[in-house]
Amino acid sequence: MRLHLFGRESTIRPGWLTVGPGLTSSNFDPDLYNGYFAGGNTTTGCTERIEALRPKSPPPKSRGGYSRGRGRGGR
Repeated sequence: MRLHLFGRESTIRPGWLTVGPGLTSSNFDPDLYNGYFAGGNTTTGCTERIEALRPKSPPPKSRGGYSRGRGRGGR
């Protein structure tokens, strides 16, 4: 489960707990939420659907154009 702070009615979606001062309804289900931590689990886990929505880190930038081991100084 992911947490969306300052959510709006239009941003409520499955797999996310949306909270915000302007919400008139909520998708919070205490039984479902407590079930994530049953049996001593300390994390909520993840589903393939949630993993697909998760932002991915950009690939590392290459250090092209520099001589190996010499850095920018070039001495």
